[in-house]
Amino acid sequence: MRMCCEKRNGDYGLSSVVGEMLMLAAVVVILAIVSVNAQALLPPPRDPVVTVLVRNTTDNVTFYHKGGDAVRVGELAVVVGKVRITHTSPSFLLNGDPVADPADLFDLGDAITITRTPGENEPVRLATARAVLWSGVIP
Repeated sequence: MRMCCEKRNGDYGLSSVVGEMLMLAAVVVILAIVSVNAQALLPPPRDPVVTVLVRNTTDNVTFYHKGGDAVRVGELAVVVGKVRITHTSPSFLLNGDPVADPADLFDLGDAITITRTPGENEPVRLATARAVLWSGVIP
């Protein structure tokens, strides 16, 4: 008669395989927890910094990119008073042409022209969703 705790021939490797599988599962769980926590330590995306020169004529306002980061045109908006003008507006021109692709860049040497003149003491801003690149009142 066999006792309940006796080992049969061939059962010796079973406990080592189970132990290795448990260790592997523990390592996978620990790695998942560490990676989720490490993502919380990453810095937020940096706001763009751009040097802008602004010129005003009787018909339009032009923003010249004079240095700094390149910004996607699709992220930009010009706010004149309470009116928001984006790349989809026909009065928003990049280097004199309507914007064909919102992924185009407003980069060094480029110009954005808005064919709307602000009223007297009306604030004007060139901004992205995260930062105001230029703000002022155009006389």
